[in-house]
Amino acid sequence: MNVFKHSPLRSGRHRGLVVALAATALLSSCLSSGDTLPAGAGLRAHDRTMPAGAVTYAQPHWIAGDELVFRRGGRIELKFVVREGADGGFELEDSIMGRVLVLDSTLAQLGERAIDDDELEVQYDPFDPSYAWPLWEGKRWTGEFTQRDGHTDVPVLAHYHCDAIEVVQTPAGTFEALRIWRRDRPNMEGNYFERTTVEWFAPEVGYVIKRLADGLTTELVEFHAQARP
Repeated sequence: MNVFKHSPLRSGRHRGLVVALAATALLSSCLSSGDTLPAGAGLRAHDRTMPAGAVTYAQPHWIAGDELVFRRGGRIELKFVVREGADGGFELEDSIMGRVLVLDSTLAQLGERAIDDDELEVQYDPFDPSYAWPLWEGKRWTGEFTQRDGHTDVPVLAHYHCDAIEVVQTPAGTFEALRIWRRDRPNMEGNYFERTTVEWFAPEVGYVIKRLADGLTTELVEFHAQARP
C-alpha cells in the first residue's frame, strides 16, 4: 500500500498477494519518530446479508508448498511459496526479493519481513482485512489499521468493494474472477491523496491472478498446487 501526502511516490518494499502483488512505498512523514498510535479496529464494517440468489465464495484452502509466480509490469518476477505461519496463519515467501508476507488464518495481512529475520519490518496493526468471507458480487467491507515501519505510525482507512465477476485472461490461463476495488488513505485530518487499486481473485485458483496498482499490472504466470485431501 502506498500512503503519501503531496509528495512524489518513492519506491520501496513490495507488498503481498492480497497486498501481495505491488511495490510498497516508504511512508511519508505523517508522525515523528517515537510517536506511537493505538491499533486500528481491523475489520470495522462489512455487509452481513447477501442479496437473494447471490453466489457466495468461501475462503480458499491453502496448503504449504503451493507456489505462484507473477510478473509485474511485464518485467519483475515474483515467486511466492506458501508456508505455514503462527496460529493457523500463512507466510508467502518470495526468495527472489528475499521477503516474507505474513497473513493470519483468514488471509488478512499482518505485515512483512526479510526472509532471514523473525521481526516484522512493516506491520499492519492489528491487520489489513483484504477479504471478508464469504465473498459475493456486490459485497463491501472496511478495514482500519495502523501501519508501522519502525519509524512512523500511520492510521489507514481502506474501503473494499467486490463489484463484479469477470472472465480474466492471464499467462497462466483464463479464469472466472471476482473483481475487488480497494480505496485507502491516511485516516487523519489533512489533505491526503486517496489511492485506488483493483485486483481479480479467482476462486478456482484460490489466489489473486491479476492486480493493477500504480499504473502497473501484475499477472499470474504459473501456479503449482499441492494435492488437496
